[in-house]
Order: sequence, then C-alpha cells, then structure tokens
Amino acid sequence: MILSQISLYGHKSRRILTGFGYNDHLCKNNIKKEHQVIQYFGTIADDLCLNTLVSAQEAQDLNIEIHQSLDSTNTRLRHILESMDLTSSEYGLVQLVCSDEQTAGRGRMQRKWLSPPGQNTYTSFAFHFPGDLDLSGLSLAVGLSLRRVLVQQTGLDIHVKWPNDVVTSQGKLAGILIEALHQDGAWLVIIGIGVNVNMQPSNDTSTQVAQSVTSLAAETGSTVNRARIIMGLYRTLSGDMLRFLHDGWAGFAQEWKTVDRLAGQTVNVFEGGFSEHTTPWQGVAQGVDHLGRLQVEDTNGQIHAVLSGDVSVRLAF
Repeated sequence: MILSQISLYGHKSRRILTGFGYNDHLCKNNIKKEHQVIQYFGTIADDLCLNTLVSAQEAQDLNIEIHQSLDSTNTRLRHILESMDLTSSEYGLVQLVCSDEQTAGRGRMQRKWLSPPGQNTYTSFAFHFPGDLDLSGLSLAVGLSLRRVLVQQTGLDIHVKWPNDVVTSQGKLAGILIEALHQDGAWLVIIGIGVNVNMQPSNDTSTQVAQSVTSLAAETGSTVNRARIIMGLYRTLSGDMLRFLHDGWAGFAQEWKTVDRLAGQTVNVFEGGFSEHTTPWQGVAQGVDHLGRLQVEDTNGQIHAVLSGDVSVRLAF
C-alpha cells in the first residue's frame, strides 16, 4: 500500500485540551442537540456562522467547532480525537474543526501555510474508515472534491496539481494536508484543507510561501462567503469519502485525467523536496498510476513513479 500523500501519526491516550469556552458575540444561536453540537469559540465573523446553512438533518449528524484562532485545525482535531472512543465499525464523519486564523498553519513536508484572520478558510475533517482500506490516492480524491466545490460556487477554471494543490493559471488556490492513524482494524483520517478565499495576494505573500498564490476573490473580483465554502466541502466530502471507501482511488482516476494541471507538462522533480540547493531532474508528467503516483517520463523515455513524500514537483517554465 502506498501512503506517500499521507502523514501517519502515533496515538497517545490524552484528554481534550481544557480551558476552551465560547463567547458567541456574532453567532447568537449555537445549535445543540443530544450528542451533536455546533460550537463557536471567541468572536466569530458573520461569514463563518454556519447556523443558517445547516439543515435540521445535518444538525443531527454534525459535531462542529468554529474558533476565532487556533495554532492549527489539524492539531486541535487530533486533541479531540484522542479523547474519543472510536471503536465503531461504521463509516462516518466524526468531527469538523474550523478557525478564522491559524498561528502555526502547515502544509505538506512541514511547509508554512499562511493563515491570516478574516480572509480564508482553515478546516479539518475527521473521517472513520472501517477495515483495512487502501488509502493510496486519497489526497488526490480530496483535491477533486475540493475543486468541484470551488468551481460550483465560483465558476472559475480550476485544476488539480499533484499531489495536493488546487490551482488556477494565476497560482495556488488551496492545499490539503492529510494525517492518518490505523488502529483497531480501522483508519481514522484527518483531512486539513486551507482555501485562499478573500485574501489579496501580493509579492510578499508569494515570497512567504515560496510559490505563486491566488484567491477566489482575486479571481472573481468579488467577496466570497466562507461559510458556504465550508458547508459545500462538508456535503461533497461526505459523499466522496463514502465513494472512496467503496471504490478507492479507481473511483476518481478518470475525473483526475480531465483536470490534471501537470499532464503533458515539463516538470522539475526535486528529490527530498524543493530547495535552492537541490538540483532537480527534468521530465514530462504523464498523469498518475493506479496508486496515485505521478508518472514522469525522463529524457531517455523511461517512466518514473514519483512519490509525494519524497519529492517536490514544479512546472518548468
């Protein structure tokens, strides 16, 4: 099994971090049902309030935290999960955590993810997959789900860039970080998604994240409602992750071919990750294989299967 796009983490028995409370100055109507809740922690902006977008049925199925600020939504979600009894044999979305700001946001290979307040969405979803599911290609499938949501809500021309980016011709629009734990015969998967929604990219922004970036607002010329992005992700991922449980990467492979940013493009492959001090080798991207590995044809015509955990791939301009 190839887990190149996924970080595996160890498990320790630990209670939820204490000291949290909520002061819902703007989101007045916290939704609470038996064992289910939408909670707001801190002062939450109007466009992160989910109450009016959540149906009665969804309110019964959801556990959501919306924070004014966190170090990382993935980290917060891990702390929550470590206190839960997750012995169920059923598939499901266990918990959703969002924050208006991240003070220690990170992407793949521990890269910094710029996470200013009041502009973007930083959301983590925890899914429980029963059985010994092959997670190969999971981050690619999530990228396709994310792309569909953004296209549906903006109409933009958006592509996926192996292994975990969603992009336009102007730069990176969104990124994905997946962490997975296998225990008691099941997978517990945290899917962290950051979307540049209303930030206005600048040269300084691109310098901080070492690549060109863009946002939905910069591309559309108008402000985008962040809560609608989050609920769109919830609804789309819930269905797509069930499909992944049944079909694996094979259920998404054909869709990838139609929106693959790298296909047919000359790419630089940096072994060990991108660095100014690393000399890349060059080839032509030829799509992905049945395990979600990037296929790159070198100058001698040989095809290499590239694992995302080992390399950083950049378009050669």
